[in-house]
This record gives sequence, structure tokens and C-alpha cells, in this order.
Amino acid sequence: MTGLAMPGVSISLLVLPEDDTLRNDLLALADQSAHCPGWVNQTWIEDAGCTDESALAPAVQVKPASNEVWERAIVTAYRNVVADEPQVTLLDQLMGDGDCGQVLLSGATAINDAAQSTQLPLNDPAAALARISSIVEDAMGGTSGIIYCLFLDGLAQQLRSLNVADNSSLTTQLWGQAMLGALDTLYQYTTARPGHRTLIDALEPFASSLASGGSLQQALDAADKGAAATAHMQPKRGRAVYVQQKGELADAGAAGLVSVLKGIVSALQ
Repeated sequence: MTGLAMPGVSISLLVLPEDDTLRNDLLALADQSAHCPGWVNQTWIEDAGCTDESALAPAVQVKPASNEVWERAIVTAYRNVVADEPQVTLLDQLMGDGDCGQVLLSGATAINDAAQSTQLPLNDPAAALARISSIVEDAMGGTSGIIYCLFLDGLAQQLRSLNVADNSSLTTQLWGQAMLGALDTLYQYTTARPGHRTLIDALEPFASSLASGGSLQQALDAADKGAAATAHMQPKRGRAVYVQQKGELADAGAAGLVSVLKGIVSALQ
């Protein structure tokens, strides 16, 4: 499968039932002759799969831990997303496919639930972000879910490379530097850049402001300004590319990210 704005292909995997009869029935249906141009399945390849897990590296064990600052930031961001979801959804209905606000709310809800039930290793920033990325991967769909997941993974890797082992060694400037590094990671997987009318138009100014020594409020103001500027941009990425411009409307993804950032910043000030 591919998309009109997607440089590449995606592979879909079908999990087969363990029951032999059900599996064979399903495979027989999948192997039926088809004549539509997007499903040419006349080639049969013998199963080359392997269930031997002996070569797998040992899993990294992290222990859940509470942290008042992290938990306050997560719950405040969640409440902000709950309040702003209708507006974000409306923006996406007018200039997209209408699910951006609901997808963002699904992710925020899952992260908040994990924090409230002490499932996150909040004493280790990199481990916490890696776990949150995994939650986002499961809870959020669409392009925005992928972008959040890749960015959070990149942010966790950046903190590891900066030898950040606990919360006490973190500064706002260090956060900004790590976020810029995470953006570089994200850019390896997407062609979206500042000016393309996406959530990156809010994310990049926020990270740059922090990295250059700006305060949290200055960074938030930069993100808010970047999101507002998307109202005057021609869409170059996402479903909005194919939708007729309806007035000066901000990008839903950028507006949603600002909602998250406002919640985090208000909790930390």
C-alpha cells in the first residue's frame, strides 16, 4: 500500500490464528485469485518465518517510579487536551480528515492513565520517554501518532547520548538541545519541515527557543506563534493538501501540539 503524499511503501502483516483449520481457511481466502490492479497475489512464497528467539537480546528492565513534577505535567497536559479537543477536531474537519483531536486525546488519555497507575519510570527521563513513545504507538493512529512516536523515541535517545540519568541534571536548555536532536531523527523519516503547515511549525520554534536559552514561556509563545502562522501557509503535507482552503485556519496538528505544550508549561511554572 502507499499514499499520494507518501514517498515509499508500507508493509501490512496479518497475524494468523494458531488453530490449523482456521489458519488454512484464512490462507486459502487470501490466496484466491484477484484481478484488481492493487492486489496481484498470484505468487506463492513458502513460509520462511522462524520462531526461534534464542538470538534476541535480553530485554532492558526498568522499574516504574513516581515523580511529582512529571505527573503534574502529564495530568495538566491531559486536561488541556480534553478541553481543546473539540476545537482541534473542528479544524481537522474543515481542513483534513476530522480525527486529529480525537487521536490526540486517545494518546493523552493513555499516557495519563499510565501515570496515574504508576506504570512509568519517571525517575529516569529517557526511560520514561521511551515508555511514553510505546504507549503513543499503541494508542494513537494516523500520521500524527507516528510523528509523536518517532519524536519521543528520538528524544529518549538524545537524553541517553547526553548522559542524562535522572531528572536533577535536566535544564530547559538541555531539553531544547535534545529536542532539536530528536527533530533531526524525525527528519530522517518525514519530508515535513517548518513552513509545510504541520505540527512541526509549532514544535521546531519551541525546541529552538529552549535550546538558545529561552524560558519556558518564551518557548511556548514561539510555538503558539508558529501554530498561528500555519493559517497563512499553503498545505504541503498531509490530507489538507487535497482539501480546498477554507479561510485562514490554523493546522490542527500544530494547534493540538500547542495544547499539550501549554499544559506542560503551566504545570512547570
